[in-house]
Amino acid sequence: MAKRSIRTTDPDSSNPSGRRRSSAPDQNGTAPKPTRGRRKTDGQDASSPLASVADIADFELSHDAIAERAYHIYLERGATPGDPFQDWLTAERELRQRLVVR
Repeated sequence: MAKRSIRTTDPDSSNPSGRRRSSAPDQNGTAPKPTRGRRKTDGQDASSPLASVADIADFELSHDAIAERAYHIYLERGATPGDPFQDWLTAERELRQRLVVR
């Protein structure tokens, strides 16, 4: 196994206290930029229902929920051999459609 190289820092260029910079004004007398919070999207808050298909595509379904629905599709088919991948895709599509309706 190869050794990891350890990066050394130049003591002249690093912060001597080992801390991050404070919000105090710098040498030019200007204050540093404030940190930015998260942006809200299109005026929707976290409690609002998902409104578009794009929102649904970004929402991750539970692996267990998809697997359970795919299993039920298999049982509805009469537990006969089929394409498990197609069952998975059908289950995922159905669960996403349920989210849009709600």
